[in-house]
Amino acid sequence: MTTMAGTDRLPFTPSRKSYQNIAVSAFREMKSGVIFAGRFAYRYEQRKDKKWLHNAENNLHIPFYFADSSTGDFILNGIDWNMLFSYPLSKNIHAGLNIFYNVDEQFKSVFPKPNIKRNSVHIHPALAFSGEHSRLGLRGSFFRYKEDMDTKRYRLEQGKTPTFMRIRGLDKPLMTYAKTSEERLQDIRGWGLSADMDLAEILLFETNYEHAKTDITDGGAYPVPQGTWDITRFYYRADLYPGCKANLFFQQQISRSEGFHPDLDRRIYVRNYRQFKGGLTIPYRHSNGEMWSGNPFLCF
Repeated sequence: MTTMAGTDRLPFTPSRKSYQNIAVSAFREMKSGVIFAGRFAYRYEQRKDKKWLHNAENNLHIPFYFADSSTGDFILNGIDWNMLFSYPLSKNIHAGLNIFYNVDEQFKSVFPKPNIKRNSVHIHPALAFSGEHSRLGLRGSFFRYKEDMDTKRYRLEQGKTPTFMRIRGLDKPLMTYAKTSEERLQDIRGWGLSADMDLAEILLFETNYEHAKTDITDGGAYPVPQGTWDITRFYYRADLYPGCKANLFFQQQISRSEGFHPDLDRRIYVRNYRQFKGGLTIPYRHSNGEMWSGNPFLCF
């Protein structure tokens, strides 16, 4: 059980968060080297005095929001399970598969009573090659995440007047009173590829590429497109060991996110991020049991 609280917070964050989890896990390794592992968990969350954004996670890369100004408590019930399988193809090659599935439901206690249903699946196949002085790993990823948010019908005669807000692409926010029910579906699909290599005391290298696309839709039986969002991320790091105690490293991160208007087929949002870092790691051992490490680097 975990609880977080505080008086200084952003307008759309709760005054207190409480997490409770119950999990059961199992692991078995066969004589042939085959490994089975699994985990099943139930979680319960409370977010006190939360308003505005109804999305599960606040992501600045996604310019589509669904919110209202009423303050209330969010309650979440969810389950997830994780299964891992590993099989030796040969003495030096292993294959693996990791599957994760989650489903949960979250609702707000006051009008317009948004109800949020989510489900996600992540699939990670992998290959590992190992030698006497080297190692290489490859992993793929395929994922899908759905978030369906809807509000109940509301009448002003009930004495409450929450302001309702939804952003369609990056158009001006639509601010109204929540008189009718609304629904918004967010569907994220993506894939990725990562690799790592270790040549003992010569080179350590890792890299990761990921691409995801999101479709935003309003309405139930007659959906109305609200725009799409794409994001691409790339990362690598290389550590070189030139034969002395110091090592030289290079690291770079690149990401690009774009939002597209549903009707005009035009890009309405773009954000680029790029960071390069390079430097030296220089350890210094003063005496037995004591070591200092310096890390001068250049970053831009």
